[in-house]
Amino acid sequence: MILVWMIASVFVALLFAAGAAILTRVGMLYRGVPLRFLWAGGIVASVAVAGWMAIPRATRSAAMERSLDAATMPPASPHEATRRLPEKVAQFPRPENIEVPELPANIELSLLAVWAASSVGFIVLLTRSLRRLRRDARLWRGAQVAATDVLVSEDFGPAVVGIYRPVIVVPEWVLASNEVVQRAIVVHETEHRLSGDHVLLLTGIAGVVLMPWNIGLWLSWRGLRHATELDCDARVVARGTDAGTYAGILLHALENSRGGMRLSVAFARRASGLGARVEHLLRREPRRKAMKTMIGIALAVVLSVAATAAPAIQERTHMRPAAHHPLVIIDGVKHAELEGLGSPGAPSRDQILEMQMLEPPVAEARFGAAAKYGVAIFYTKKYVAEGGQKAVIPGANHAAFKDEHVGERNSAIMNDLFKGIVLSQEAMSKARTLIGRERNASGSYWGPLPVAKRKSLIRHRDEQLRALLRSDDDRQRFDDQAAAWSTKELAR
Repeated sequence: MILVWMIASVFVALLFAAGAAILTRVGMLYRGVPLRFLWAGGIVASVAVAGWMAIPRATRSAAMERSLDAATMPPASPHEATRRLPEKVAQFPRPENIEVPELPANIELSLLAVWAASSVGFIVLLTRSLRRLRRDARLWRGAQVAATDVLVSEDFGPAVVGIYRPVIVVPEWVLASNEVVQRAIVVHETEHRLSGDHVLLLTGIAGVVLMPWNIGLWLSWRGLRHATELDCDARVVARGTDAGTYAGILLHALENSRGGMRLSVAFARRASGLGARVEHLLRREPRRKAMKTMIGIALAVVLSVAATAAPAIQERTHMRPAAHHPLVIIDGVKHAELEGLGSPGAPSRDQILEMQMLEPPVAEARFGAAAKYGVAIFYTKKYVAEGGQKAVIPGANHAAFKDEHVGERNSAIMNDLFKGIVLSQEAMSKARTLIGRERNASGSYWGPLPVAKRKSLIRHRDEQLRALLRSDDDRQRFDDQAAAWSTKELAR
C-alpha cells in the first residue's frame, strides 16, 4: 500500500532527524566533533529503511527465513559444530501481521503521479537555479584574496560554487574589507571545498528530490546545512582565528550577503542558523558533559531502534476501517469490541460448541442499535459443561462446531497445497498452524466475506507457507498448486 508506505517513511525520517538533532546537541558539547556526518547518516538511513520497506513483504520474509535457516543448518563438518547457533534461533517469535486494506487502483496511481510530479518539479526548480547561477557566473571576474584565487561577483557570496571543480566566489564588498576579514572568509570557504561539503549537501538534496513529500528528509537536510557551517566554523577557529573576531565577521557578512536557492555552500545566510553559530563560537565550557552525553546517546539509540523497527510496524499497522460486523455474544456476555472468532481475546474454534446467528432486523429489535448488523451468539464447551443455559431465540440460525470436521478440512488443504512435496516434521507443524490460523481468521468475518479480504488472507498465508520450502522445484510446485487451490476456493 503506497499510502501506508509513505506514512511509515515519514515516520522513519522524523525519528532519524530527531536522533540526529539530539546527537548534534551532544556533539556541540565537545570541540572538533564532525556534526555534519550525523545528519548525512540520518538522511542515508531514512532512504535505506524506506527502500527496504518498499521491497515486497514476501521477498523480505523469504530473506529473513533464509538467514534464520542458515544459522540453524546442520554443520558441514565436525569442526563447524562449535559455531552452530542454538535451535531456538529458528523459533524466534514473529509478530502476527494485520492486513491493511488495499486502496483503489486510481488512488494509488494518483499518489504515484503526484509524487512523480513533485520530484520532477523540484528537479526543474534546481535546474533553473543552476542555469541562473551559470548565467551570473559569466559576469564574474577573477581576483586574488588572501593569496587565494577567487571569483568576484557583484553581490553573490561568499560561497563555494560547483561540484566537480568547486570555486570560491566572494562579493565586491570583500575586496574593500581589511585583511583579517578577507582571510577569515577565504579560510572558511577553503575548508568547505577541502572537506567536500558541497558534495555532502548535494547527496542530501538528492534524498529530498527522491521523496519531496517527506518532511523528515527536509528537516534532516536543513540540519545538514547548519551542521556543515558549524563544523567549518570550528575548523577555521582551530586554524588560529580568534573566535570573537570571527563571530563579528559572520555578522558583518550576513548584513552584506544575498541569499537565494543556489547549488553552493554559503559563508553566512539565515538558513544556516547564524545565531546558533555565533553562540556556539562564544560559548563557555559546558557543565555536566558526561551526564548529558549519556542521556543524549541513550535517547538517540532508542529513536534509531524505533526507526529500524518501522518495517515490522508497517506490516502490523491496523488501518482497517470500522467493519460492519455483527454484535458478538459469548456465553451470554456481549463483546462489542470483537469482530468474531479470529479477534484477539475471543475463544478459538475448538472451544466453541454452538453458534447462533440473528439477521439485522430481528437482532436490532432484540439487542438494540449495537446489533444493527446482526448478532453472532457463541456458547463454549466449558460453559455448557458447567451447566450454563443456552438462550432459545426465535428465528436464529443454529450451527454446531465439530472439531473433526475442522481438522479434516485443514488436512485437505495441506494435501492440495503440498502434494508431491516432502516436509520435515517441524515444517509440517508450522504449515498446519498457518493454515489453521488463516481458516480461523476467515471465520471472524460473518456473512459474505469480501473477496479482497479473502484474497489477502490467502496470499499472506501462502507467503509464509512458501518460506518453509527449501528447493526451487518445491517452491515452483507449491506456487502452481496454491494458485489452483486459490482459484477453486474463491470460486466457491
